[in-house]
Amino acid sequence: MKFPKTKRLLRSADFFKVRHEGISWKGHFLRLGVLPDPDIRTFQVGLVTSRKIGNAVIRNRTRRRLRAILQATGHNILGGHRLVVVASPQAAKVGSDRLMKEWKWLLHRSGLMVSGTAANETNTVLGNQA
Repeated sequence: MKFPKTKRLLRSADFFKVRHEGISWKGHFLRLGVLPDPDIRTFQVGLVTSRKIGNAVIRNRTRRRLRAILQATGHNILGGHRLVVVASPQAAKVGSDRLMKEWKWLLHRSGLMVSGTAANETNTVLGNQA
């Protein structure tokens, strides 16, 4: 499952810029770094899965799960931003449903969720009242 090049961060300088000049939000399994960029029309995302997560098989599996989550929720992400998603070692050990819930929560917290109904759905999933 390939993510289009137009929606990926490809250069290490882009990752560095987002992580050092942007704002970040931390969950239990994921950390989201965000940097507004008016030059891009859609969003661009980079995934970080370090060796702390596990061997290559586990890191690749975690990246595939994160890409699937991004593809499922990409239509709800506000354009004009560069994102870096860093997976914690616990991310490899939890189910995709938990990762999806946390991803939606991080999008909502960062203000990157486009539709109001998706934000309400996230609050309901996390047990918060809107």
